[in-house]
Amino acid sequence: MSISLCIIVKNEERSLERCLRSVLNVVDEFIIVDTGSTDQTLDIVDRLSGQPEFGSKIKLFHYEWCGDFASARNYAVEHARGDFILQLDADEYLHPDDVELIKPSLKKMCKDIRKVYFFYMKIINETIDGRLQTTPESILRLWSNRSKIRYSRKCHESIDDSLKLVSNKQGFNINFRIMHDGYDTTLPSFVDKRKRNIALLNEMIAEDPYDQLSLYYFARDYSYFDKSKSINLLKRIEPLLDSPHKENARALIKEYSKQL
Repeated sequence: MSISLCIIVKNEERSLERCLRSVLNVVDEFIIVDTGSTDQTLDIVDRLSGQPEFGSKIKLFHYEWCGDFASARNYAVEHARGDFILQLDADEYLHPDDVELIKPSLKKMCKDIRKVYFFYMKIINETIDGRLQTTPESILRLWSNRSKIRYSRKCHESIDDSLKLVSNKQGFNINFRIMHDGYDTTLPSFVDKRKRNIALLNEMIAEDPYDQLSLYYFARDYSYFDKSKSINLLKRIEPLLDSPHKENARALIKEYSKQL
């Protein structure tokens, strides 16, 4: 069973190599889509492409950014030839203790080649003071490569909507850990990324004022600038949310309240 890592990047010189090396022994191809890097990101990709351990595994594509993460990710997925898609961001990396367990787990769980399989993984955030915080919900990051499975939503994009249309499918919660340090507020890119997300979410809410997920993510992302206002937003939308986002909203209200 082969695995394609699909990753979109822009100015990720700080952490891209760490991300790629973390899955080197489990990934069969690296689909890297650059959306306009101006730092050393492309030089890093070029250097790694010349190393024997990476070699022909790396496939670099360029995509003109259009303010839509789903569109960029779908462009990456369309170039993937592996049996499974693994999605990581450049500020993430697979926990070293879990790397060698992935393919044996796929072989054990995925017996029916006609079925679509998908896997939820744990995200562990590395905080500025060295603490590790596991996200309340697991995230869908590994799935069977099928043409019918594509991303939707221009921000906080996911394949959930397309999976709903698949009848022959099976999902698993697995304990593989994705480590993430992108919430380090000391990083120069932190504020820019949060502002970008909020702007995109504002567009999505303008298009659909009752979209639960856009409202939830807007309130969550806004917490990095104003936790008090974020709490009020979360309290207003919490009754509208479906599980597990209802539970997540309650947990965030409790967490942010402690920090005020």
